[in-house]
Amino acid sequence: MRISSSNLVTLLGSWRSAAGLAEGLADRLAGLILDGRLPVGTRLPAERPLACDLQISRATVVGALAHLRDRGFLTTRHGSGTVVRLPPDATLESMAPWTAPITSERSRQEIDWSAAAPSAPPPEVHAAFHAALDRLAFTGTGYSAAGLAELRVAIAHLYSSRGLDTDADQICVTTGAQQAMNLVIRTSLNALDRVLIESPTYPGALDTFRARNARFEAVAVDGKWSLPALLAGLRNPRVSLAYLMPGLHNPTGLSMDATQREALRQATRTTGALILVDDTLTDLAPPSDGAILRFHRSARIVRIGSLSKTVWGGLRVGWARTDRATAHRLASEKSRSDLGTPMLEQIAAALLLKDYPALLKMRRRHLSEAAHTLTASLAAAAPSLQVSPDASGPSLWCRLPPDVTSSDLVATASRHGLRLVDAARFSPDRLVHRRLRLPVDIPPSMRPEAVHRLSRALEEVTTEKATRGSATRP
Repeated sequence: MRISSSNLVTLLGSWRSAAGLAEGLADRLAGLILDGRLPVGTRLPAERPLACDLQISRATVVGALAHLRDRGFLTTRHGSGTVVRLPPDATLESMAPWTAPITSERSRQEIDWSAAAPSAPPPEVHAAFHAALDRLAFTGTGYSAAGLAELRVAIAHLYSSRGLDTDADQICVTTGAQQAMNLVIRTSLNALDRVLIESPTYPGALDTFRARNARFEAVAVDGKWSLPALLAGLRNPRVSLAYLMPGLHNPTGLSMDATQREALRQATRTTGALILVDDTLTDLAPPSDGAILRFHRSARIVRIGSLSKTVWGGLRVGWARTDRATAHRLASEKSRSDLGTPMLEQIAAALLLKDYPALLKMRRRHLSEAAHTLTASLAAAAPSLQVSPDASGPSLWCRLPPDVTSSDLVATASRHGLRLVDAARFSPDRLVHRRLRLPVDIPPSMRPEAVHRLSRALEEVTTEKATRGSATRP
């Protein structure tokens, strides 16, 4: 696989660093490799055209690539060019190989503020697994591509109780919602098909669509959905699939209002696209937002969900809810890669769904309280960050100060021992570079230090930008 010089420049975004041009370029490339946006095996463009497109000297590019080669991120062979590889000992520290080491004992311990999932399983998970062990002997061979019958009945009941009549034959149990998404895409999308997708959106979906060589038609979600663009995309006969999160959007935390929901429902009457609805966060939306959006009966719909955000990320149980024929096709496709989601997890999931309303109530309350506390801490320590007041769910979607980009902040924060996610990971067009996602579920014991490190990194980036700006003015 080869990446062109112009595409690499777009992927790099804002990469310059106060430490120097070569250092900033190497820093950014290492980060792109570690988070998968420059996959292993990618062949980089030649040094001269890359230097020209970056508007820097060839010697700077040579120096940056040489350092990455020494660190094990690249390999160069005569006739094959420079190819991306991953060092066997790759860690987050590899993202900032040019910077001075963190000296304080407290800062030396990295804080990972990148995962928007429960930081620990609730006690109910332990109890469910304990009870599941007693039932394990009655599950037969344990092979079931479609999933444990008891669990499929429980998931079907979940949808039916919310006004969407469903039976067990419409459910295919998967190993997390990510597998459900992969199965739908593998069975429904051809290479170079056009996909309607929100921007920003879930990074795992972007990676999966890119692996299928899909072409994106992006709809902005910034404070609200760009409804005209969304409806136009659904009417476009060239769009094969639409991937949407109307219930609780990841990462913005927004939910469609009644007017938007009705417009979307009407648009599904005539669209030829398959609608892939990601319900992974829907159950965390405030009940007043309406959890389940019903579509027109003529529309082709696949809903995917899981217990990873609502219960615990380590409970790798997801599902697809669709028509019976499609559910059967997904189960057949699943059997090509595995013979069933682990049985112990499925039994535990079925037990947890019996008390699901109570679990959701506790989870929503916890997220609301955590978001309130985190927002207050940020207002005091980092007032230049703007937090959306209408969002809910497991993350805050923040707007950065003018001239500060997400990639700048992520690279600087890593030098302070704080791991963040570049907002470019959430966008097919990489245009949300002035945003930052902050999960609210960070352990309370780590929150003060994490906010402190974020504040320091933000101040450092802001000062650097101001200094650079004043130096360039006549």
